[in-house]
Amino acid sequence: WWRPRLPGDVIPTHYNINLNITVDQPHFHGRVNMFANVTRATSVLLLHSSKEMIFKRSAVWMVASTPEERQIKNSFYFDKNEYYVLEMADTLKEGRYRVELVYDAPFQILPYGLYRSSFKRPNGSKSYFAATQFERSDARKAFPCLDEPALKATFNVTIAHHARYVALCNMPISSSTRVDNQIVDQYYQTSVVMPTYLLAFVVGEFWNRESRSRNNILVKIFYFSLKMRYYARPSVVNHTAYAESVGGKIMTYFEDTFGVNYSLPKADQVAIPYFGPGAMENWGLILYAEDYLLWDADSNTEQNKQLVTSVIAHELVHQWFGNIVTLKWWNDMWLNEGFAKFFEYKAKAVVESVWKKV
Repeated sequence: WWRPRLPGDVIPTHYNINLNITVDQPHFHGRVNMFANVTRATSVLLLHSSKEMIFKRSAVWMVASTPEERQIKNSFYFDKNEYYVLEMADTLKEGRYRVELVYDAPFQILPYGLYRSSFKRPNGSKSYFAATQFERSDARKAFPCLDEPALKATFNVTIAHHARYVALCNMPISSSTRVDNQIVDQYYQTSVVMPTYLLAFVVGEFWNRESRSRNNILVKIFYFSLKMRYYARPSVVNHTAYAESVGGKIMTYFEDTFGVNYSLPKADQVAIPYFGPGAMENWGLILYAEDYLLWDADSNTEQNKQLVTSVIAHELVHQWFGNIVTLKWWNDMWLNEGFAKFFEYKAKAVVESVWKKV
């Protein structure tokens, strides 16, 4: 745990993540089951986490026909490298394991990790929401994990939230269960294999507009159209109309150019009132600061329109360069961004030829 990089002897394959998100409260509750292969015998398990997390339960199971719980001798947080350290009573031999962690944690205040913020409705009342920003290394603020870009896995996410809010994740909803008059458990489809920094979720009072690209998603022998939805706070949701008019066109251009279809059944675009990086290419759930997704002819300029087009194109390029093909470590970020910047200009010319730059 003294080293800043994980030792590489534990390889995650899948996460089951259950979150209870009440946006008008300062804390959330989580349960994570991480499935991983131990490739070299070890007596220590390291997971990235946040020092604010309070762990209620930690357990390690060997996955077998008869699951066997392995005893944890000691656990502690190593602040320098943001590790939650599990020292085992006995050495874990090579094999498949399940690590279960139950915890409480605060929402972040700044727009990184899983954070909480609010916006004002037209009547002056406050509406709280929760959103995520995990790149580069802030997934660990939402759930304990192996938070390095090369350590890809699949994810099943369940979010319990108030029924009056929308809850979005990378994948479509597979089912919902009404817990009581107020709370809904929302289950999402299993994700594609991806790094932790591309996982995302949003809970809050957001409305959407919807469009479709060319029919191009092949499922068995049937073609279904890709669903692209555009979300914003209710009072400005109509300002996503321009983004809706160009999003499908840009997506189709990239599919034709790369010869590889978009990988997921949906591509949600969400304008977040308080968002740190400008925009983020989370697979299937792209988040934007409002200025980078919303455009209104009465209050914005042609320059604003070009900016919105550029950012949408940039984030959609990343669905291929960055998401399908992912950097091994952050020192290769220039390659991710270089491809995205180049094809951003190409896509702008498809939308409007007078914007052609390359």
